[in-house]
Amino acid sequence: MGGGSWRKERTGDSSSGKPRAVIPLDDGIDAAKLADSTAVPTPPAWPANWLAPLYIALILVGFRVLWSDSARVGGGRLPADRAMFMAVNAVTLTGFSEAVHVADLKLPGQLAIFCLTIAGSLISMFVAGLAVSRVARRPYSWRLIMGAAVIAEVVAVFLGMWFLWGQDRTPWQAAFQAAAAFGNSGCSIGALPSANAWQTHLILLPWSMLGGIGLPVLIDLFYGIATRRPLSAYSLTAIRLAAVAYLIGVAFLMVLQLADLPFDQWTVDAIRARLIDSSVLCIESRTLGMPIVAVDGIRHTMQWGLLLLMAAGGMPGGTSGGLKITTIAELVGGIRGALSGRAIGRSTAIAATWLAMYAGIVFVTVILTLRTDPRMPGDQLLFDAVSAVSNVGLSHHEMAASAGSMFSLAAAMLLGRLTSTFVLWWLVDTTPSAELPIG
Repeated sequence: MGGGSWRKERTGDSSSGKPRAVIPLDDGIDAAKLADSTAVPTPPAWPANWLAPLYIALILVGFRVLWSDSARVGGGRLPADRAMFMAVNAVTLTGFSEAVHVADLKLPGQLAIFCLTIAGSLISMFVAGLAVSRVARRPYSWRLIMGAAVIAEVVAVFLGMWFLWGQDRTPWQAAFQAAAAFGNSGCSIGALPSANAWQTHLILLPWSMLGGIGLPVLIDLFYGIATRRPLSAYSLTAIRLAAVAYLIGVAFLMVLQLADLPFDQWTVDAIRARLIDSSVLCIESRTLGMPIVAVDGIRHTMQWGLLLLMAAGGMPGGTSGGLKITTIAELVGGIRGALSGRAIGRSTAIAATWLAMYAGIVFVTVILTLRTDPRMPGDQLLFDAVSAVSNVGLSHHEMAASAGSMFSLAAAMLLGRLTSTFVLWWLVDTTPSAELPIG
């Protein structure tokens, strides 16, 4: 499986004229099916059909809990716009820092945010992971994908809690941070580890990368280890793309930081500190969102660099947001093919459409926010809009805007999460020859 190219694996049967095998949804998985790259699962349509109603239902339940008198420390209710924003912020795995912190809530409020984060992670991994497994030609039934999502979430929370517990963090705070990291959400409680701490580089950042690589890749990794089989061509491609994106992002941020540093201050310690910050910020912006390295004090050149990384996002099929690295890879490949004289394929057209939709949502969000908060600087408006649509949660400031701005950003967060998933299922439904998942 892993020895051939991704294109060869996807088109191997079509050249022989043989129809692709279809695995029934209620089948389990065995070694033969795992080795058969022509076995194409048929995903049910109901996950995508019920996606928007499910998100709305979760938001309304979260809003009702957060708007109750028992949710806020000190008594009294949160304002309705604040409670709605917090619910959307959690379930879409965005995690903006707010004027009313999650730690300021009573236990029912904290439990609501925690449960919304878990639910948002499971929904994203299941619905998007099911579509990605179809594009990647992996023989995984919807039951297997759902079970794998639950197992991955449980392992991530409890294993992360075990290692994060201590150093001024209670087990509850440690579990909350582990769930947030795996869900690529900035919603957390307790003191975050510093950029130099081992918990950051061995737990929080790897958890974010595992959550963002996509559930089908995690399943492939598990079966690869358990059965000693090579990874599928798509999993190898996804890992390579994620690694390349990380290295390019770190190098890009490193150049921006060194450009702002006088040459006579280029010491080993200064370069090392900026390298660590670049590594953390690269993962923070794609799309962990935890303020391990704060963005409010960095220079404008770095802010524009982070904006580009936020737009890029992670990989499809997991908990990350943004355009997705595969979308960028598809666009680059399509442009190169067009320059070489080849026709632009449907996958490239869908990727370009998704890029236009993303830009349109960002533009409308900036306009609506500007109407309600005209005093806010334009670069901050754009930064917040991209952060919201990409479900990142990084910002120069705590979210304490007017009700109109709160609802605009909440709508942007929800649209960013829903639209990317709908584009992914659009690709599944209309482009059986797609080589990379889009959205």
